[in-house]
Amino acid sequence: MCDPPYNTGNEGWIYNDNVNDPRIRKWFGEVVGKEGEDFSRHDKWLCMMYPRLRLMRMMLRRTGAIFISIDDNECAALKFMCDEIFGANCFQGDISWQRTYLPRNDKHGMPAEIEHLMVYSVSPDWMPGRLERSQDMDSKYANPDGDRAPWTSSDGFAPNAATHQGMVYAIQHPFTGDLIYPYSGACWRYDQETMLGTMNGWCEYELKDLHDAAKRAEVCGISEKEVRPGVKGIVFSYDKTRSKSRAMKVLEQGPWPRYFFTKNGMGGIRRKTYLTDVEGKLPTNLWLYDDVGHTDEGAKELKAMFGGRAVFQNPKPSRLIRRILQIVCPEDGLVLDAFGGSGTTAQAVLQDNAVNQLIVDSFLLRWVITRRISPPNALGAQSAVT
Repeated sequence: MCDPPYNTGNEGWIYNDNVNDPRIRKWFGEVVGKEGEDFSRHDKWLCMMYPRLRLMRMMLRRTGAIFISIDDNECAALKFMCDEIFGANCFQGDISWQRTYLPRNDKHGMPAEIEHLMVYSVSPDWMPGRLERSQDMDSKYANPDGDRAPWTSSDGFAPNAATHQGMVYAIQHPFTGDLIYPYSGACWRYDQETMLGTMNGWCEYELKDLHDAAKRAEVCGISEKEVRPGVKGIVFSYDKTRSKSRAMKVLEQGPWPRYFFTKNGMGGIRRKTYLTDVEGKLPTNLWLYDDVGHTDEGAKELKAMFGGRAVFQNPKPSRLIRRILQIVCPEDGLVLDAFGGSGTTAQAVLQDNAVNQLIVDSFLLRWVITRRISPPNALGAQSAVT
């Protein structure tokens, strides 16, 4: 986690800009307005951030990622700088955090309701951890046929038909007898042997050459000369009447095979996705305050610790940091807060673990390093290192 100064123009940077030309000094406040009081402040901020981000990149594991909190003042500059340091292919997202539940209306223009969390990883193939599933998500799963677990209806096809021509063929509908092909550009999701076994759950099927190269080429989006020869279809082993009778019994008694048919058997083909097979929810780049808290919540948390005194401006809510820990830090992982600020990161890890922390204080950065572990605590007693 990295929560640097936002460079709003109110900070008193100590870095010398070395601009003393009287003609330039005369412009301050006259030509470029208030921001011209120090026209190089953006450069100073980048000079302050660049070596620190380089160092943080060196400290990350290959499986690690960094979340950098920023507002609109330096968001664009930060993106360019991180693209250079981490690599543009390691940019994982710009998360919009809804920082306030009551946008201000006492300013001209558009009130700011969000802040940014810029996410970069060490490896381009980094994947975030999953979030817990909600009751609303699970409510979409049902078990109308008495199967092994609740399920929901999913698309039975997959993309890239032209490169998976062995998975482009016809399947005979057990209730209507029609031949079903994947839609244009798609193929069946599983190999033919698996699909044959699935369809045998409705009635007896077999493989048969349908001499349908033209139709398969149409699905693949290629010419008939380019289509793979000898791909057979999955069709009834017996006549339509016998096949439909068997399928009707399966429909009435259940459970239905993995591939089923909508509209009481007379509709299109769909695939079951079981609740037991799905993982948690993937995080998106929109985080609402209902889920991760807002700035007022963070301020109240900190005041409660200091007897009602406001000791730090605009602290992050601990729920926001805990969400980051949940998706980026495994058990026994190390968390580095490169700008300690109000210490919310340490607070969030303590809440997550209810164990101890290791605090490292540097004259360059005030760092908070914590370990996300499951009890018992391998670190033992709390320690401080300077």
